[in-house]
Amino acid sequence: MNKIRKHILTFVLVITAVFVYGGDVTFTAQAKSTVVIGERFNLTFSINAQGSRFRGPQINDFNLLSGPNQSTSSSMQFIQGQMTQSVNQSFTYILQAVKEGTFTIPAATINVNGTDYQSNSLTITVVQGSGSQQQGQKQQQQQQQQQQQQESTQASSEEIFLKAFVNKNNPFQGEQIIVTYKIYTSIPVSQYTIDRLAAFSGFWSENLTKENERPNQTNEVINGTNYTVAEVRKIALFPQRSGRLTIEPLEMECVVQKRVQRQRQNIFDDFFFNPFFEGVQNIRTTLKSNALTVNVKSLPSQNRTSEFSGNVGRFSLDVSIDKTDLDVNDAANLKVKISGNGNLRMIEQPNIVFPPNLETYDPRVEDNINLTASGVSGSRTFNYLLIPRSVGEFKINPIVFNYFDPITQKYETLTSDAFTLQVERGDGTNSEGTAVTAVSRESVQYIGSDIRFLKNDIFPLHKKYRIFYKSLLFWVLIITPLILFILFVIIWRQQIKLASNTALLRNRMATKMARKRLKAAEGYRKINDYNNFYDEVARALWGYFNFKFNIPYSDLSKDALIKTFAEKNIDETIANNFIKIIDDCEFARYAPGDKTHTMEQIFKDAFEIITTIEKALKMN
Repeated sequence: MNKIRKHILTFVLVITAVFVYGGDVTFTAQAKSTVVIGERFNLTFSINAQGSRFRGPQINDFNLLSGPNQSTSSSMQFIQGQMTQSVNQSFTYILQAVKEGTFTIPAATINVNGTDYQSNSLTITVVQGSGSQQQGQKQQQQQQQQQQQQESTQASSEEIFLKAFVNKNNPFQGEQIIVTYKIYTSIPVSQYTIDRLAAFSGFWSENLTKENERPNQTNEVINGTNYTVAEVRKIALFPQRSGRLTIEPLEMECVVQKRVQRQRQNIFDDFFFNPFFEGVQNIRTTLKSNALTVNVKSLPSQNRTSEFSGNVGRFSLDVSIDKTDLDVNDAANLKVKISGNGNLRMIEQPNIVFPPNLETYDPRVEDNINLTASGVSGSRTFNYLLIPRSVGEFKINPIVFNYFDPITQKYETLTSDAFTLQVERGDGTNSEGTAVTAVSRESVQYIGSDIRFLKNDIFPLHKKYRIFYKSLLFWVLIITPLILFILFVIIWRQQIKLASNTALLRNRMATKMARKRLKAAEGYRKINDYNNFYDEVARALWGYFNFKFNIPYSDLSKDALIKTFAEKNIDETIANNFIKIIDDCEFARYAPGDKTHTMEQIFKDAFEIITTIEKALKMN
C-alpha cells in the first residue's frame, strides 16, 4: 500500500512540475580553450530543457574518439508551497588534438517545443607540449590502452561498416529512385538500432522496409575478407526539384560480439593458457554510412502539354461506368483508375468537364499502394457519383491523363473512351424531370380555422378612381424584369469569364482546397495514422501554393516558393516558416519521440501559415 502511495505521489509531482516549469532556454558549448597535441578532452553541449533532434557540429580538425554521449538529469524543489522543476541535457564528445594551430568548432542545434536553438561556437588552440607533459600523456595513453585491452576491444571499420547505395545517380525530377543501406560485418551482431535517420531535403520519401521484418542476409568477399551483408533499410525517394541534391548519412548503433583473451596473472596462467578459454564480450559501436549525391535533371520542355501536372513514372488508365441507361434522379458510378510505378500519392484528380444537368460530387479516392523492395507501385482510384436531373442524352468526353516516362524520356498521353448516358423519365416524375411526391393521408388534418363564415357586419365602401395603367406599380412591373434580365446577363458573362480564367478560379479555390485537406489530416491525427497525416498536410501546403499562385506541379520547389513570395511582397520569414513546416512533415514521419504532440504542432502551424499568407496578400 505504501508503494502505491509513493507512485501516486511521484506521478502528481511530475504532472505538477510540467505545468509550473518555466524559464529561458539556454544552449551552450564548453571545452578547454588550450590543449596539447595528443591530449584528449571533452566537448560538451548543455541545455536546461528537454530537447530533441540534436544536430552536432562537423568536426574535422580533431580525432573523434566517442560521442555524442547523451545524458539527462532533472530535479524538483518546493519553495513556499510551490514546486519548480529543472531539466538538464548534455551531449558529450571525446576529442583528441592531432595538430598544432587554432581551430573553430561550429555551433550545434537542437529543437525544444518546435523552436530551434543554436549554441555558441568554440575556438581551441592546440600547442606543442613539453617533454614532461608528453611523457605524462604517453603514460596516460599506455594506461588507457591497457585498460581497453582488459575491459573491451573496439570493433574496427574493417570488421563492421555501414554503406549506402542508390540505384540511379542522374534521375529526372519526380522520378523514383531507391536508396539501400547495407551493413557489412565479419563479426556477430546481436542487435542494432537506428539512432539518426538520413535527411531527405528536397525529396518526397516512402519507407520500403517493413517493421519487425528480419533482413535478408548474403555473403560477400571484399579484399579477401568474408562479410555477412544485410539490408537494414530501403527508401524510395522522389526528387522535388532539379539540381545537385545530397542525401545525408544514416547513423545506427550496433552491439557486436568479439572474442577477447583473459588477462594472465602468473606463470601458471601462461602454462595452462589455451585459446579455447577465450571469452566473448558485447561491444557497443556506432556506425555511420556514406553520404550520397544525385544530380537531378529537369523535365524537358519540348512536347510538354499544358495538361501535364508533374506525374513521372509508368502508368496505365482504366475508366469504367457501372451503367449508361438510367432514370432521372438515378445514380451512376464513374470509376477512374490510374495504375503503375511512381509517386501515386501525388496524383491529382483528372480534369473532367461534365454536362450541366448532370449533378456530380467530389470523387472518393481509394489508394492501393504497394511498398516493396522494388519500389512504390499500385493504383489510385477516383470514384465519381453522377445523378442526372433531367431527361435526355448526356455525353462524357474522353478522360485524358498525361505523364512523363523516364525510360523513354517522352511525355505520354493516355485517353479513355467516351461515354453516353441515356436518361429516361422513369416512374414518379413529370415531363420536366422533377420528381412528384405523394402526400400521405396522415399529413392532411382538419383545422378549425379552415371554414370562414359570412360576415354580417356593416362596413363602409369607398370608391377608387385610381387606374392601373401608367401607375407606379405598372411601371415597376414593366421595368423590373428588364433590369433583372440585364443583371442576369452581366452575372452570366462574369461566370463564363471566371470559368475560362483557370488561374483566377484556382486562386479563389486555393484556401478552400487547403482547409479541406487539413480537415482530412485532422481525421488521420485523431486515429494516430502518422503517414497519412503528414501526407495530407504536405499536400495541403503544396496544393495551396500551386492553386494560389498558379505554379505548375512540375515547377514546384522551395526556390520557386521563395521567389514567388518575394514577387508578391510577402515577408521572407513567412516563406521560411512555410518551408520549415514541409521539412518538419518529412522529418517527423521517422523521428522518434512523442508523435502526438508533433502532429498537433504541425497541424496548428500549417493552419496558421495559410491564414498569415492570406492576410499578407490582402495587405499588399
